[in-house]
Amino acid sequence: MSNLINSLTELDVVILKNLESSIVSIYKINKEHHLFKPMLDAYPSLADAKYVVYPNINSNNSKVFLAADGSEVLTYDGGISEFILLPSDLYSQPQSIVISSSSAETNSVSSYSWQ
Repeated sequence: MSNLINSLTELDVVILKNLESSIVSIYKINKEHHLFKPMLDAYPSLADAKYVVYPNINSNNSKVFLAADGSEVLTYDGGISEFILLPSDLYSQPQSIVISSSSAETNSVSSYSWQ
């Protein structure tokens, strides 16, 4: 997981900043979970999603589904079950990324770590 940000080459700068400030967390999606199947039926574009950017603030309902390169697949304001978040990302990996410095103009990250 430590190379996650480097692999998300198309990650939006706003999402990067929100990760930096711990407003959101990013998780892998469990596409095999039965609670994901109805979402996939309703939104076929989710077949391309690998990650979900999940809000850490209760009043924020927007989730952003991302492809493997970090490009946005779907913004979703409805509820989703946390059961579709892979347990390894929820429990064995820290949930926040701390970015020590980044450039909004180049969308590059100089260093990061999981907390």
